[in-house]
Amino acid sequence: GTAMSLHKLGVLYFKLECLEDAIAVLEESLKLSLAHNMSMIKIKNYHILYLIYKDTNNTEKALEYLEIYLTEKEAVINAQTLKVMEDYDLIHKMNKLENEAELQRIKQKSIDKKNKAEQRSVELKQQFLSIMSHEIRTPLNAITTIVSILEKKVRGEN
Repeated sequence: GTAMSLHKLGVLYFKLECLEDAIAVLEESLKLSLAHNMSMIKIKNYHILYLIYKDTNNTEKALEYLEIYLTEKEAVINAQTLKVMEDYDLIHKMNKLENEAELQRIKQKSIDKKNKAEQRSVELKQQFLSIMSHEIRTPLNAITTIVSILEKKVRGEN
């Protein structure tokens, strides 16, 4: 917070054309931002220092701060680009995992449907066999009983 406040104060001094005060405050902000590795504040400080030295026709210092400003800015942009690429890779991997999970759900539904159909088929076969067994046994029992009675009659007549 302090580094950002000092930066804003330096910008205010710059706009008020109190350039010596602006340089002093911005250098203090720069020290804090360097100590705590605050990239965006560093970049902003380098930019304002470049503008100040450019306005005072100190070309050497202006170019020095411009070079540092551009180098730092490029480093941040590269880091952000890498982060975006990593995020894209993670999103791609998540989408792939979601698609695989969806395929597994569809596959599981298909297997469940197949299992239900097979179970229904087994139940129908058991029901058919149960009915057929009953339908065959009843007449057979009657025939067996009739044959037994007839055998007794035939033996009884002899």
